Amino acid sequence: MPPNHWTVLVPSSDSLMSATTPRSIIDHIVPPRGSTVPGEIKCYSIPYGVMGTVSHLLTFYTIACLRYNRRPWWPFTAIRYEGRSYHPFMWSLLDISFAIISLLLSTAIAIFTVVNCKNTLPLLFIGIWKTSISILNGGTAAYVTYALFRSDYNPDEPIWDRFFGTHVLIPLLCLPGMGIGLAGVIMLVIDSWDTSRSIRILTFAFSSALGLELILLPILLTVYGYCTADRDSKWELGQLSGFFLPTAGNIIIFATVVFYADWVLALVTGNLLGTPSGDVAALYWNSLLITRTSQENPFANMLLSSIFPIAAFTAYFGAAYAQAQLAEGRYRILNGVQSARSFPSGGQQGPFQVDISMSDQFASIYEQWDVVSDGNGGYIIQSAATGAKAFAPQTLNTQVLAASNEQTSWFILNASNSGQDNLYIIKIPFQDLLWTNTPRPSKDNAIFLKGSDGSAIQRFVFSPV
Repeated sequence: MPPNHWTVLVPSSDSLMSATTPRSIIDHIVPPRGSTVPGEIKCYSIPYGVMGTVSHLLTFYTIACLRYNRRPWWPFTAIRYEGRSYHPFMWSLLDISFAIISLLLSTAIAIFTVVNCKNTLPLLFIGIWKTSISILNGGTAAYVTYALFRSDYNPDEPIWDRFFGTHVLIPLLCLPGMGIGLAGVIMLVIDSWDTSRSIRILTFAFSSALGLELILLPILLTVYGYCTADRDSKWELGQLSGFFLPTAGNIIIFATVVFYADWVLALVTGNLLGTPSGDVAALYWNSLLITRTSQENPFANMLLSSIFPIAAFTAYFGAAYAQAQLAEGRYRILNGVQSARSFPSGGQQGPFQVDISMSDQFASIYEQWDVVSDGNGGYIIQSAATGAKAFAPQTLNTQVLAASNEQTSWFILNASNSGQDNLYIIKIPFQDLLWTNTPRPSKDNAIFLKGSDGSAIQRFVFSPV
Protein backbone atom coordinates (compact mmCIF):
# COMPACT_ATOMS: atom_id res chain seq x y z
CA MET A 1 0.00 0.00 0.00
CA PRO A 2 1.44 3.38 -0.95
CA PRO A 3 2.16 5.77 1.89
CA ASN A 4 -0.71 7.95 2.95
CA HIS A 5 0.30 11.54 2.20
CA TRP A 6 -3.15 13.03 2.67
CA THR A 7 -4.09 12.51 6.30
CA VAL A 8 -6.61 14.92 7.81
CA LEU A 9 -6.30 15.35 11.56
CA VAL A 10 -9.65 15.00 13.33
CA PRO A 11 -10.35 15.20 17.06
CA SER A 12 -11.01 11.97 18.87
CA SER A 13 -14.51 11.47 20.20
CA ASP A 14 -13.75 8.46 22.40
CA SER A 15 -14.31 10.45 25.58
CA LEU A 16 -17.79 11.42 24.40
CA MET A 17 -18.98 7.93 23.60
CA SER A 18 -21.02 5.66 25.80
CA ALA A 19 -23.53 2.92 25.33
CA THR A 20 -26.44 5.35 25.39
CA THR A 21 -25.14 8.30 23.38
CA PRO A 22 -26.34 9.06 19.85
CA ARG A 23 -22.79 8.54 18.66
CA SER A 24 -22.78 4.96 19.96
CA ILE A 25 -26.02 4.31 18.11
CA ILE A 26 -24.50 5.72 14.92
CA ASP A 27 -21.50 3.41 15.34
CA HIS A 28 -23.85 0.43 15.09
CA ILE A 29 -25.16 1.74 11.75
CA VAL A 30 -22.03 3.14 10.11
CA PRO A 31 -18.61 1.45 10.34
CA PRO A 32 -15.68 3.43 11.76
CA ARG A 33 -13.25 5.35 9.59
CA GLY A 34 -11.07 3.03 7.57
CA SER A 35 -7.31 3.11 7.94
CA THR A 36 -6.88 2.12 4.27
CA VAL A 37 -8.51 3.39 1.09
CA PRO A 38 -10.79 0.32 0.75
CA GLY A 39 -11.81 0.65 4.40
CA GLU A 40 -12.56 4.35 3.97
CA ILE A 41 -14.60 3.75 0.81
CA LYS A 42 -16.53 1.15 2.77
CA CYS A 43 -17.36 3.80 5.38
CA TYR A 44 -18.43 6.36 2.78
CA SER A 45 -20.72 3.81 1.04
CA ILE A 46 -19.66 5.35 -2.29
CA PRO A 47 -21.06 3.52 -5.35
CA TYR A 48 -18.32 2.61 -7.83
CA GLY A 49 -17.46 0.01 -10.43
CA VAL A 50 -20.50 -1.63 -12.03
CA MET A 51 -22.82 -0.33 -9.30
CA GLY A 52 -21.44 3.19 -9.63
CA THR A 53 -21.83 3.19 -13.40
CA VAL A 54 -25.42 1.94 -13.21
CA SER A 55 -26.20 4.42 -10.43
CA HIS A 56 -24.85 7.37 -12.40
CA LEU A 57 -26.59 6.26 -15.59
CA LEU A 58 -29.87 6.22 -13.65
CA THR A 59 -29.07 9.69 -12.31
CA PHE A 60 -28.35 11.13 -15.78
CA TYR A 61 -31.41 9.41 -17.25
CA THR A 62 -33.70 10.73 -14.49
CA ILE A 63 -32.33 14.27 -14.82
CA ALA A 64 -32.79 14.19 -18.60
CA CYS A 65 -36.39 12.97 -18.27
CA LEU A 66 -37.25 15.59 -15.67
CA ARG A 67 -35.70 18.41 -17.66
CA TYR A 68 -37.85 17.56 -20.66
CA ASN A 69 -41.01 16.96 -18.63
CA ARG A 70 -41.02 13.18 -19.12
CA ARG A 71 -42.00 10.52 -16.63
CA PRO A 72 -38.77 8.61 -15.79
CA TRP A 73 -40.56 5.28 -15.57
CA TRP A 74 -42.39 5.90 -18.91
CA PRO A 75 -40.55 8.61 -20.86
CA PHE A 76 -43.04 8.58 -23.73
CA THR A 77 -45.59 10.39 -21.56
CA ALA A 78 -45.40 13.99 -20.38
CA ILE A 79 -45.90 14.84 -16.73
CA ARG A 80 -49.39 16.33 -16.41
CA TYR A 81 -51.66 17.31 -13.58
CA GLU A 82 -54.93 17.65 -15.47
CA GLY A 83 -57.28 14.68 -15.49
CA ARG A 84 -56.48 13.60 -11.94
CA SER A 85 -59.17 13.04 -9.35
CA TYR A 86 -57.79 15.79 -7.10
CA HIS A 87 -57.23 19.42 -7.87
CA PRO A 88 -53.94 19.98 -9.78
CA PHE A 89 -52.85 22.38 -7.07
CA MET A 90 -52.91 19.58 -4.48
CA TRP A 91 -50.84 17.31 -6.70
CA SER A 92 -48.29 20.03 -7.39
CA LEU A 93 -48.07 20.86 -3.68
CA LEU A 94 -47.55 17.16 -2.88
CA ASP A 95 -44.82 16.83 -5.50
CA ILE A 96 -43.03 19.99 -4.37
CA SER A 97 -43.11 18.76 -0.77
CA PHE A 98 -41.78 15.33 -1.76
CA ALA A 99 -39.04 16.85 -3.95
CA ILE A 100 -37.88 19.10 -1.11
CA ILE A 101 -37.89 16.17 1.37
CA SER A 102 -35.94 14.02 -1.09
CA LEU A 103 -33.41 16.82 -1.62
CA LEU A 104 -32.96 17.37 2.11
CA LEU A 105 -32.64 13.66 2.94
CA SER A 106 -30.17 12.84 0.16
CA THR A 107 -28.06 15.89 1.01
CA ALA A 108 -28.20 15.11 4.75
CA ILE A 109 -27.05 11.50 4.20
CA ALA A 110 -24.21 12.67 1.94
CA ILE A 111 -23.05 15.32 4.43
CA PHE A 112 -23.33 12.87 7.34
CA THR A 113 -21.08 10.30 5.66
CA VAL A 114 -18.50 12.98 4.78
CA VAL A 115 -18.36 14.21 8.39
CA ASN A 116 -18.39 10.73 9.90
CA CYS A 117 -15.88 9.09 7.55
CA LYS A 118 -13.39 11.87 6.79
CA ASN A 119 -9.85 10.61 7.22
CA THR A 120 -7.80 11.17 4.06
CA LEU A 121 -8.04 14.01 1.58
CA PRO A 122 -8.71 11.99 -1.61
CA LEU A 123 -11.80 10.29 -0.21
CA LEU A 124 -12.91 13.46 1.58
CA PHE A 125 -12.83 15.31 -1.75
CA ILE A 126 -14.70 12.51 -3.52
CA GLY A 127 -17.30 12.47 -0.73
CA ILE A 128 -17.87 16.21 -1.21
CA TRP A 129 -18.28 15.59 -4.93
CA LYS A 130 -20.96 12.95 -4.33
CA THR A 131 -22.77 15.45 -2.11
CA SER A 132 -22.89 17.94 -4.98
CA ILE A 133 -24.35 15.26 -7.29
CA SER A 134 -27.09 14.58 -4.71
CA ILE A 135 -27.87 18.30 -4.64
CA LEU A 136 -27.98 18.37 -8.45
CA ASN A 137 -30.44 15.45 -8.60
CA GLY A 138 -32.67 16.83 -5.85
CA GLY A 139 -32.46 20.37 -7.19
CA THR A 140 -33.60 19.17 -10.60
CA ALA A 141 -36.64 17.45 -9.11
CA ALA A 142 -37.54 20.53 -7.07
CA TYR A 143 -37.13 22.77 -10.11
CA VAL A 144 -39.43 20.64 -12.29
CA THR A 145 -42.18 20.71 -9.68
CA TYR A 146 -41.82 24.49 -9.53
CA ALA A 147 -42.10 24.69 -13.33
CA LEU A 148 -45.24 22.55 -13.30
CA PHE A 149 -46.68 24.66 -10.51
CA ARG A 150 -46.55 27.75 -12.70
CA SER A 151 -50.04 28.37 -14.05
CA ASP A 152 -48.75 29.47 -17.44
CA TYR A 153 -46.67 26.34 -17.99
CA ASN A 154 -47.47 24.30 -21.11
CA PRO A 155 -46.72 20.58 -20.51
CA ASP A 156 -46.07 20.03 -24.21
CA GLU A 157 -43.29 22.62 -24.28
CA PRO A 158 -39.77 21.60 -23.17
CA ILE A 159 -38.86 23.11 -19.83
CA TRP A 160 -35.79 24.88 -21.16
CA ASP A 161 -37.86 26.79 -23.76
CA ARG A 162 -39.78 28.67 -21.06
CA PHE A 163 -37.38 28.63 -18.09
CA PHE A 164 -34.14 28.73 -20.03
CA GLY A 165 -32.04 30.79 -17.60
CA THR A 166 -32.89 28.79 -14.48
CA HIS A 167 -32.48 25.51 -16.34
CA VAL A 168 -28.94 26.41 -17.36
CA LEU A 169 -27.94 27.51 -13.86
CA ILE A 170 -29.05 24.35 -12.01
CA PRO A 171 -26.20 22.08 -13.35
CA LEU A 172 -23.69 24.66 -12.14
CA LEU A 173 -24.46 23.45 -8.60
CA CYS A 174 -22.23 20.42 -9.15
CA LEU A 175 -19.29 22.11 -10.90
CA PRO A 176 -17.36 23.14 -7.74
CA GLY A 177 -17.87 19.66 -6.31
CA MET A 178 -16.69 18.04 -9.54
CA GLY A 179 -13.44 20.00 -9.41
CA ILE A 180 -12.83 18.95 -5.81
CA GLY A 181 -13.73 15.32 -6.55
CA LEU A 182 -11.45 15.21 -9.57
CA ALA A 183 -8.58 16.41 -7.38
CA GLY A 184 -9.26 13.48 -5.03
CA VAL A 185 -9.33 10.99 -7.90
CA ILE A 186 -6.03 12.35 -9.23
CA MET A 187 -4.45 11.89 -5.77
CA LEU A 188 -5.48 8.21 -5.75
CA VAL A 189 -4.19 7.73 -9.29
CA ILE A 190 -0.83 9.32 -8.46
CA ASP A 191 -0.42 7.02 -5.43
CA SER A 192 -1.07 3.91 -7.56
CA TRP A 193 0.41 5.00 -10.89
CA ASP A 194 3.85 3.37 -10.62
CA THR A 195 2.63 0.05 -9.26
CA SER A 196 -0.77 -0.47 -10.93
CA ARG A 197 -0.74 -1.29 -14.62
CA SER A 198 -4.55 -1.40 -14.58
CA ILE A 199 -4.76 2.23 -13.42
CA ARG A 200 -2.44 3.31 -16.22
CA ILE A 201 -4.45 1.44 -18.87
CA LEU A 202 -7.72 2.85 -17.54
CA THR A 203 -6.35 6.40 -17.57
CA PHE A 204 -5.03 6.12 -21.12
CA ALA A 205 -8.33 4.60 -22.32
CA PHE A 206 -10.52 7.33 -20.79
CA SER A 207 -8.16 10.11 -21.88
CA SER A 208 -8.19 8.83 -25.46
CA ALA A 209 -11.98 8.49 -25.47
CA LEU A 210 -12.44 12.00 -24.07
CA GLY A 211 -10.05 13.51 -26.59
CA LEU A 212 -11.81 11.76 -29.47
CA GLU A 213 -15.22 12.93 -28.23
CA LEU A 214 -14.10 16.55 -27.95
CA ILE A 215 -12.60 16.44 -31.45
CA LEU A 216 -15.72 14.97 -33.04
CA LEU A 217 -18.22 17.11 -31.12
CA PRO A 218 -17.72 20.45 -32.93
CA ILE A 219 -17.61 18.64 -36.28
CA LEU A 220 -20.92 16.86 -35.66
CA LEU A 221 -22.62 19.97 -34.26
CA THR A 222 -21.45 22.04 -37.21
CA VAL A 223 -22.82 19.51 -39.71
CA TYR A 224 -26.07 19.28 -37.76
CA GLY A 225 -26.42 23.05 -37.51
CA TYR A 226 -25.92 23.70 -41.19
CA CYS A 227 -28.35 20.92 -42.10
CA THR A 228 -31.16 22.02 -39.78
CA ALA A 229 -30.71 25.69 -38.79
CA ASP A 230 -31.83 28.69 -40.79
CA ARG A 231 -28.57 29.88 -42.31
CA ASP A 232 -29.92 33.41 -42.56
CA SER A 233 -30.60 33.46 -38.81
CA LYS A 234 -27.54 34.68 -36.96
CA TRP A 235 -29.33 33.89 -33.68
CA GLU A 236 -29.68 30.19 -34.46
CA LEU A 237 -26.07 29.82 -35.61
CA GLY A 238 -24.84 31.89 -32.69
CA GLN A 239 -26.86 29.75 -30.27
CA LEU A 240 -25.29 26.61 -31.76
CA SER A 241 -21.71 27.81 -31.39
CA GLY A 242 -22.10 29.97 -28.29
CA PHE A 243 -24.27 27.73 -26.12
CA PHE A 244 -24.81 24.19 -27.37
CA LEU A 245 -21.15 23.50 -28.22
CA PRO A 246 -19.71 24.40 -24.78
CA THR A 247 -22.73 22.89 -23.02
CA ALA A 248 -22.37 19.56 -24.83
CA GLY A 249 -18.62 19.65 -24.21
CA ASN A 250 -19.14 20.20 -20.49
CA ILE A 251 -21.64 17.34 -20.33
CA ILE A 252 -19.18 14.98 -22.04
CA ILE A 253 -16.35 16.00 -19.72
CA PHE A 254 -18.56 15.64 -16.64
CA ALA A 255 -19.85 12.18 -17.63
CA THR A 256 -16.35 10.95 -18.54
CA VAL A 257 -14.90 12.12 -15.23
CA VAL A 258 -17.75 10.48 -13.30
CA PHE A 259 -17.31 7.09 -14.99
CA TYR A 260 -13.52 7.31 -14.76
CA ALA A 261 -13.79 7.92 -11.01
CA ASP A 262 -16.13 4.91 -10.66
CA TRP A 263 -13.56 2.58 -12.18
CA VAL A 264 -10.55 4.09 -10.43
CA LEU A 265 -12.25 3.31 -7.10
CA ALA A 266 -13.10 -0.19 -8.35
CA LEU A 267 -9.46 -0.90 -9.24
CA VAL A 268 -8.17 0.63 -6.01
CA THR A 269 -10.47 -1.55 -3.88
CA GLY A 270 -10.21 -4.65 -6.05
CA ASN A 271 -14.03 -4.82 -6.17
CA LEU A 272 -15.16 -4.34 -9.79
CA LEU A 273 -18.84 -4.87 -8.99
CA GLY A 274 -18.81 -2.20 -6.29
CA THR A 275 -21.49 -3.92 -4.23
CA PRO A 276 -21.70 -2.77 -0.58
CA SER A 277 -20.66 -4.93 2.35
CA GLY A 278 -23.34 -6.14 4.72
CA ASP A 279 -22.65 -3.63 7.51
CA VAL A 280 -23.19 -0.59 5.27
CA ALA A 281 -25.75 -2.04 2.88
CA ALA A 282 -28.74 -0.42 4.60
CA LEU A 283 -27.24 3.08 4.48
CA TYR A 284 -26.03 2.52 0.92
CA TRP A 285 -29.38 1.42 -0.50
CA ASN A 286 -31.40 4.00 1.44
CA SER A 287 -29.18 6.74 0.04
CA LEU A 288 -29.50 5.32 -3.47
CA LEU A 289 -33.29 5.03 -3.20
CA ILE A 290 -33.72 8.56 -1.92
CA THR A 291 -31.52 10.12 -4.60
CA ARG A 292 -33.23 8.14 -7.41
CA THR A 293 -36.88 8.90 -6.55
CA SER A 294 -38.48 11.08 -9.17
CA GLN A 295 -41.41 13.32 -10.00
CA GLU A 296 -45.01 13.32 -11.16
CA ASN A 297 -46.34 10.64 -8.80
CA PRO A 298 -43.79 10.20 -6.03
CA PHE A 299 -45.11 6.93 -4.66
CA ALA A 300 -45.58 5.15 -7.99
CA ASN A 301 -42.26 6.37 -9.32
CA MET A 302 -40.43 5.32 -6.16
CA LEU A 303 -41.71 1.78 -6.66
CA LEU A 304 -41.37 1.56 -10.42
CA SER A 305 -38.13 3.42 -11.01
CA SER A 306 -36.18 2.60 -7.86
CA ILE A 307 -37.18 -0.35 -5.72
CA PHE A 308 -37.83 -3.06 -8.30
CA PRO A 309 -34.81 -2.52 -10.60
CA ILE A 310 -32.46 -2.08 -7.65
CA ALA A 311 -33.84 -5.15 -5.90
CA ALA A 312 -33.33 -7.29 -9.00
CA PHE A 313 -29.85 -5.88 -9.62
CA THR A 314 -28.86 -6.39 -6.00
CA ALA A 315 -30.20 -9.93 -5.88
CA TYR A 316 -28.18 -10.96 -8.91
CA PHE A 317 -24.88 -9.18 -8.39
CA GLY A 318 -25.01 -9.30 -4.61
CA ALA A 319 -25.32 -13.07 -4.68
CA ALA A 320 -22.50 -13.36 -7.20
CA TYR A 321 -20.22 -11.14 -5.14
CA ALA A 322 -21.06 -12.92 -1.88
CA GLN A 323 -20.01 -16.22 -3.45
CA ALA A 324 -16.70 -14.66 -4.46
CA GLN A 325 -15.67 -13.69 -0.93
CA LEU A 326 -13.35 -15.88 1.10
CA ALA A 327 -14.66 -16.71 4.55
CA GLU A 328 -12.36 -16.45 7.54
CA GLY A 329 -10.95 -19.78 8.67
CA ARG A 330 -8.02 -22.19 8.59
CA TYR A 331 -6.82 -23.26 5.14
CA ARG A 332 -4.15 -24.97 3.15
CA ILE A 333 -3.04 -22.55 0.42
CA LEU A 334 -2.51 -24.56 -2.76
CA ASN A 335 -1.05 -23.80 -6.16
CA GLY A 336 -1.44 -26.86 -8.30
CA VAL A 337 -0.17 -29.81 -6.23
CA GLN A 338 2.06 -27.61 -4.07
CA SER A 339 1.04 -26.02 -0.78
CA ALA A 340 2.45 -23.04 1.11
CA ARG A 341 4.27 -23.88 4.35
CA SER A 342 6.42 -22.15 6.93
CA PHE A 343 8.70 -23.88 9.44
CA PRO A 344 10.12 -22.69 12.78
CA SER A 345 13.21 -20.51 12.78
CA GLY A 346 15.50 -23.26 14.08
CA GLY A 347 16.00 -22.13 17.67
CA GLN A 348 16.59 -18.49 16.82
CA GLN A 349 15.78 -16.20 19.72
CA GLY A 350 13.75 -13.02 19.35
CA PRO A 351 11.96 -11.78 16.24
CA PHE A 352 12.41 -13.90 13.14
CA GLN A 353 11.57 -13.99 9.46
CA VAL A 354 11.55 -17.29 7.57
CA ASP A 355 10.70 -18.46 4.06
CA ILE A 356 7.23 -19.35 2.90
CA SER A 357 8.03 -22.21 0.57
CA MET A 358 5.91 -24.21 -1.87
CA SER A 359 6.16 -27.99 -2.02
CA ASP A 360 4.07 -31.10 -2.67
CA GLN A 361 5.44 -32.85 0.42
CA PHE A 362 3.17 -33.37 3.43
CA ALA A 363 3.96 -30.84 6.20
CA SER A 364 1.14 -31.32 8.73
CA ILE A 365 0.28 -28.17 10.67
CA TYR A 366 3.14 -26.25 9.08
CA GLU A 367 1.11 -26.00 5.84
CA GLN A 368 -1.97 -24.65 7.61
CA TRP A 369 -2.82 -20.94 7.70
CA ASP A 370 -5.33 -18.89 9.65
CA VAL A 371 -6.95 -16.29 7.40
CA VAL A 372 -8.68 -13.47 9.30
CA SER A 373 -10.13 -10.12 8.24
CA ASP A 374 -8.16 -6.98 9.06
CA GLY A 375 -11.42 -5.00 9.33
CA ASN A 376 -10.66 -2.87 6.28
CA GLY A 377 -11.39 -5.16 3.37
CA GLY A 378 -8.12 -7.11 3.57
CA TYR A 379 -6.88 -10.27 5.30
CA ILE A 380 -4.08 -11.26 7.65
CA ILE A 381 -2.49 -14.64 6.78
CA GLN A 382 -0.92 -16.31 9.82
CA SER A 383 0.86 -19.64 10.22
CA ALA A 384 -1.17 -21.99 12.41
CA ALA A 385 2.07 -23.63 13.62
CA THR A 386 4.39 -20.72 14.44
CA GLY A 387 2.05 -17.71 14.62
CA ALA A 388 4.22 -15.87 12.08
CA LYS A 389 2.34 -13.71 9.59
CA ALA A 390 2.80 -13.35 5.86
CA PHE A 391 4.80 -10.20 5.24
CA ALA A 392 6.55 -8.55 2.31
CA PRO A 393 7.98 -5.12 1.48
CA GLN A 394 5.71 -3.52 -1.07
CA THR A 395 8.18 -3.72 -3.93
CA LEU A 396 8.20 -5.71 -7.14
CA ASN A 397 10.12 -9.02 -7.09
CA THR A 398 10.47 -9.15 -3.30
CA GLN A 399 9.95 -12.42 -1.42
CA VAL A 400 6.96 -13.03 0.84
CA LEU A 401 8.15 -14.19 4.27
CA ALA A 402 6.59 -15.41 7.52
CA ALA A 403 7.51 -12.83 10.18
CA SER A 404 6.99 -12.88 13.92
CA ASN A 405 7.02 -9.10 14.31
CA GLU A 406 5.73 -7.82 10.96
CA GLN A 407 2.55 -8.30 8.98
CA THR A 408 0.97 -7.24 5.69
CA SER A 409 -2.72 -6.87 4.90
CA TRP A 410 -3.57 -8.79 1.74
CA PHE A 411 -6.41 -8.63 -0.73
CA ILE A 412 -7.70 -12.13 -1.51
CA LEU A 413 -9.77 -11.72 -4.68
CA ASN A 414 -11.79 -14.28 -6.55
CA ALA A 415 -10.15 -15.17 -9.87
CA SER A 416 -12.33 -18.08 -10.92
CA ASN A 417 -12.58 -19.20 -14.50
CA SER A 418 -13.80 -22.24 -16.41
CA GLY A 419 -16.32 -23.06 -13.71
CA GLN A 420 -13.79 -23.17 -10.87
CA ASP A 421 -15.21 -21.28 -7.89
CA ASN A 422 -12.28 -21.43 -5.48
CA LEU A 423 -9.40 -19.83 -7.36
CA TYR A 424 -8.04 -16.65 -5.78
CA ILE A 425 -5.27 -14.14 -6.26
CA ILE A 426 -3.41 -12.75 -3.22
CA LYS A 427 -2.10 -9.22 -3.66
CA ILE A 428 -0.94 -6.03 -1.98
CA PRO A 429 -4.00 -3.74 -1.61
CA PHE A 430 -4.57 -1.50 -4.66
CA GLN A 431 -1.19 -2.37 -6.16
CA ASP A 432 -0.27 -4.70 -9.00
CA LEU A 433 1.81 -6.95 -6.73
CA LEU A 434 0.56 -10.56 -6.61
CA TRP A 435 1.71 -13.72 -4.87
CA THR A 436 3.55 -15.75 -7.49
CA ASN A 437 4.81 -19.32 -7.08
CA THR A 438 8.41 -18.90 -8.18
CA PRO A 439 11.05 -21.64 -8.70
CA ARG A 440 14.44 -21.35 -6.95
CA PRO A 441 17.63 -23.24 -7.86
CA SER A 442 18.23 -26.26 -5.58
CA LYS A 443 15.42 -25.19 -3.24
CA ASP A 444 11.68 -25.49 -2.89
CA ASN A 445 9.68 -22.86 -4.70
CA ALA A 446 8.99 -19.62 -2.86
CA ILE A 447 6.44 -16.80 -3.04
CA PHE A 448 7.52 -13.57 -4.72
CA LEU A 449 5.54 -10.42 -5.55
CA LYS A 450 5.11 -10.03 -9.30
CA GLY A 451 2.92 -8.00 -11.61
CA SER A 452 -0.31 -9.62 -12.74
CA ASP A 453 0.15 -11.82 -15.80
CA GLY A 454 -2.94 -14.06 -15.59
CA SER A 455 -0.88 -17.23 -15.27
CA ALA A 456 -1.72 -20.28 -13.17
CA ILE A 457 1.20 -19.64 -10.80
CA GLN A 458 -0.71 -16.59 -9.52
CA ARG A 459 -3.93 -18.51 -8.83
CA PHE A 460 -4.34 -20.20 -5.46
CA VAL A 461 -6.88 -22.54 -3.94
CA PHE A 462 -7.87 -22.13 -0.28
CA SER A 463 -8.68 -25.62 0.96
CA PRO A 464 -10.43 -25.62 4.37
CA VAL A 465 -8.73 -27.70 7.05
